[in-house]
Amino acid sequence: MKALLLTLALLAGPLWAKGDLAAVQAAIAADQAKPLPVNPYISLNPQVEEQLAKAPAGPLHHWLLAIKDNIEVKGLATTAGSLALKDYVPRQDAPLVQRLKAAGALVLGKSNLSEWANFRGQRSISGWSATGGQTRLPQDPRRSPCGSSSGSAAAVAAGMADGAIGTETDGSITCPAAMAGLVGLKPTLGAVSQTGIVPLSQAQDVAGPITRTVDDAAALLLAMADPVYFAKDTLPAIKLADLRVGVWVEKGGFDDRVATLLDRAAKDFKAAGATVDIVAPIVPDSLADDAYQALLWEFKQDLGRYLAALPPSVPVRSLEQLVQFNRAHADRELRYFGQETLEAALGAKDASAARQQAQSQARAALDQLFDQGFDLVIAPTNGPAWLIDRVNGDFYRGGTSTLAAVAGYPHLTVPMGDIDGLPIGLSLLGPAGSDLKLLATAKAWRPGT
Repeated sequence: MKALLLTLALLAGPLWAKGDLAAVQAAIAADQAKPLPVNPYISLNPQVEEQLAKAPAGPLHHWLLAIKDNIEVKGLATTAGSLALKDYVPRQDAPLVQRLKAAGALVLGKSNLSEWANFRGQRSISGWSATGGQTRLPQDPRRSPCGSSSGSAAAVAAGMADGAIGTETDGSITCPAAMAGLVGLKPTLGAVSQTGIVPLSQAQDVAGPITRTVDDAAALLLAMADPVYFAKDTLPAIKLADLRVGVWVEKGGFDDRVATLLDRAAKDFKAAGATVDIVAPIVPDSLADDAYQALLWEFKQDLGRYLAALPPSVPVRSLEQLVQFNRAHADRELRYFGQETLEAALGAKDASAARQQAQSQARAALDQLFDQGFDLVIAPTNGPAWLIDRVNGDFYRGGTSTLAAVAGYPHLTVPMGDIDGLPIGLSLLGPAGSDLKLLATAKAWRPGT
C-alpha cells in the first residue's frame, strides 16, 4: 500500500518541475553511490546543459528525456545493449527524436534495456545488457524492472527523467511501466516512425511514451507521432457512462491477488456508469507459435538490413557476424545466458504466411469484441515483480501484451494497485487508432492519473 500511495502522489502532481537538470543529475549521482543502484542509463548526454539553454519553445519545453538505447540519437552511441555496437554513433536523430527535440525536449541520456530488446537467448535477464549492466526496480532494487524498456521506466520512476521513450514488440513498454507504477503506451502500429530504431520486427515494433501521468504520455505521443496520424492534438472528452467495457477475467487467473485488483477496477468503471461485461477473446492455440516463427524470420531480415547499412567501423554487419562476435566475447556477452534465439533466427525460413495468419487471428479476436460494441477491454498488465536471478533468468508468470502486440493495436497501462508494495498495472486495449481515447478513458477512470 505504501508504494501505491507514493504512486498516486506522483500521479496527482509532479513533485519537481520539468527541466530541473540539477535535481535530476543529483538523483543520478546519488543512485550510482548505492550498493544496488537502479542504474537506468547506458550513457548520458554531455551537452545537455548547453542544449537546455538553446531548446526551442514548445509543448515539451525543457523536458529531460531518457531515450531507449535502441533508438538513434545524433552524437550518442546506439548500442541496443550490445558490445558489438558500443562505438556506433549515429550522425542523425531518428525521426521521432527529431520531433521530440522540435517540441522543446532534450535527450538526457540513453536508457539501458534488455539486450537486443530481449530477443537473444533463453534464461534472459530483464534489464541486463553487456554495455549497461543491470537495471533494477526503483521500488525494490533486488527485483526485476521487467523489459525490455527497463531503463526508460526506471529512470522516470526514480526521478532521473521527466519522461521516457521505450519500444515494444511484445510487452516491452507496458510491462516495465506497470512494474514501476507508471503510465506506458504502446501506440497503434504505424503511428510513430520506425526509422532509426534498431529493429526486431517491423511488423510489431513501436516506440511509445513512459511517464508519470496520462497527460504527460499524451504530450509525448502527440509530439513524436506522425503529424498527420492523429486528427486532434488533445485528449477527447470521455464520459465513462457512455462506454462499454470488456473485462478479460481469464488474464487475472495466474494470481488471485491480481484478480482481486482487476475486479476492483471493473467495479470502479461500473460505479461510474459504464456498462461492464466479462469477455473471453477467442485466441487460437497456434497464434503464439506463428507469431514467434514470424519474429525469428523478420528479425533475421530486418536486423540484417539494419546492420548491413552501418558504417564500416562497426564490427558486425550481419546476424552471422553478431553471433560470431558474441562467441568471441563470451566472457562478457554470454556470461549469464546464451544466444539461442539469435542462432534460431539464423536458420529461420520465410514465415510470411505465419505472420499473416497470426496478425489476422489477433485482430479478429479483438475486432469481434469491438464489433459487438465494446469500446475497450481491460486486463492486468503484470504480476508482482520477481527477484533478479542470474542463474535461472526471468520468472514471468502472467499478464497482457501479446494480442495487442500481434494485432498492432494500442495498449495502455496505468497503475491500478499494488501487492505488498509492488505496483500492478491495468491494461486498456482498444481498436487501431484509439490511442487518445484510451488515454482519456484512463484519466476519467482514475482522475489523478
